[in-house]
Amino acid sequence: MKASTSQPRTTRAQMGDSRSLLDRLGSRRWPSRTPWLILGLAMVCSAAAVLWVTRGVGFLGDEWGFYASYPGFDLKEMLGPRVGHLQVVLIVLYKGVIELWGPSDVAFRLILVALILLLGGLVYELVRRRVGDWLALGPAVLVLSFGAGGEAYASTLGIAIVLTIVAGLAMLLCLERRDLAGDIGACLLLAAALATYAPAVAFLAGAAAVILLAGERPEWRRTWVFGVPLLLYLAWRLWSPPGLGDEPRVTLVNLLHLPNSILESIAAALAAMTGLIGLTGNDAPGVLPLGWGQALLAPLVIGTVLLLRRRRGLVDRWIWAALAMPLVYWAAIGAVSSAARTPAAARYQLLSAIFIILVYAQLAAGVRLSSRAVAVILAAFGLAALGNIGALETFGQRLRANSDQNRAQLAALELIRDRVDPRFVVESTGPTISLPDMLIPAGQYFAATDAHGSPAMSLARLRASPEHVRKAADAALIRALRLAPRPLGGPLQVGGALSPGAATGFDTQVRGPCLHMIPRRPGAASELSLPPGGFSVRPDPGSPPELSLLRFAGRTSRSGRPRARRRSATQLPSPATTQTQVVKIPPDSSNVPWRLQLVATAPLKLCPLRPA
Repeated sequence: MKASTSQPRTTRAQMGDSRSLLDRLGSRRWPSRTPWLILGLAMVCSAAAVLWVTRGVGFLGDEWGFYASYPGFDLKEMLGPRVGHLQVVLIVLYKGVIELWGPSDVAFRLILVALILLLGGLVYELVRRRVGDWLALGPAVLVLSFGAGGEAYASTLGIAIVLTIVAGLAMLLCLERRDLAGDIGACLLLAAALATYAPAVAFLAGAAAVILLAGERPEWRRTWVFGVPLLLYLAWRLWSPPGLGDEPRVTLVNLLHLPNSILESIAAALAAMTGLIGLTGNDAPGVLPLGWGQALLAPLVIGTVLLLRRRRGLVDRWIWAALAMPLVYWAAIGAVSSAARTPAAARYQLLSAIFIILVYAQLAAGVRLSSRAVAVILAAFGLAALGNIGALETFGQRLRANSDQNRAQLAALELIRDRVDPRFVVESTGPTISLPDMLIPAGQYFAATDAHGSPAMSLARLRASPEHVRKAADAALIRALRLAPRPLGGPLQVGGALSPGAATGFDTQVRGPCLHMIPRRPGAASELSLPPGGFSVRPDPGSPPELSLLRFAGRTSRSGRPRARRRSATQLPSPATTQTQVVKIPPDSSNVPWRLQLVATAPLKLCPLRPA
């Protein structure tokens, strides 16, 4: 008996020495507050990461409308739809912050960080109530670092998305109270979400499912919780005046392809959640690749079946609410799908990921997992969070570059403010523009700068910026001034002097103030400094010359050849005839001279113009 009792003790000791780290961690008794401390640390890291990534990122997209539109808090204008959304809550928020602090991005970045931290806390609480404190850490940490959502975390444009989700998740927590105070809170939060961003309709479906399907019988007396916001939203839809931007359209083709669109949405969300989206450098597409997400669909189905078997088919009725929200959301995306609104768009993935988390938290409610399984799940979420942090910085690089271009274009426009048509749209698609988003009239922009201050960069910073930023400023000047060769229409007013650069592919003959330039070879290139008034050009018969204007951007290479032979945003239309044509450049407040880059095959004559 003694021998038989001593052998198990030796075996246990040997086994204890060889136990894995996961077993040791799992068997240790951790203080109950430890998960909350870890969550707090994750929030600190998230705040630091978002503040770092959004440095230098200014207004994007709809934010320019919030800044420049709706003077005087005109309620009727604020209730108008923007690209199909009711955004009165956002407009009031932006206008209030701008009234207090101007167009500085610091206040909005802090608001974004606060909302992201609140979002992580809400996800943790909702999941914790179903699967416990430790397992809820994984989804919360992932949500706090969800860089694959693109502009949702990498710019203050994400305030609209995150604020809507925060209101929707808080509404779900209020419904769980099952008392009058909770129902009133849920009703108000749902109305606020619907008045912020259209995807809130998914939370409307979730509220209806909770009240009508989650209990043993429908709770008809509580239908006012979702009924009041629904009626208000429908009334707005019927009353609202024509909106701004491209209104989404439901098409029959999209409706027929809804199953495929929903699968694409799930695949995109899985790719985003795992961080397996293959972004490198500043390559941050608005549409995520589906490769890894499609590969993960089969394991997702298998995991769902195993989870249901573990529960033996007993699933809480709350699962209907958890399923209603993503299905309505993905169906809505698919119904209005277009080239600009694909199910794989990065901005859709944060809400998709949270809905998937809620569904599986509900399925896993009450399921007992070993400490090893919990540790493996948390490690998987941790790896996914690391991948998302990398994606966050990649999106941040792209959006910072776009913001620099935006500020450069605004600095250029402010130089010529008195000569810009108030109806001129600040930004347009072009080779130097990565993301055209300042789709506001110049008149509205200048009125906003007078009232709140200017978000444009200084001229000193513009001159020190990278080439693509300076070229965007030049392109904005050319567009706004409508610089192009035009018929002479009278006597030639010559004045000033043309100054050829050191590197030239032409033989130049000086004829008074004018230059007769003969190319040494076909496609010869040269650069000249222009006087304040502009220049005239008269090409000889043959191929018309290529003319490009530069002011802040760089010069030609030392070989005398242009850096790029493709058409750029600073290239002017070619002279249509061999008659003299003029390019008149009005003076402005900057002393930086314009320069003319030309590429020609046939001789041409250039003359300086007297300032108007």
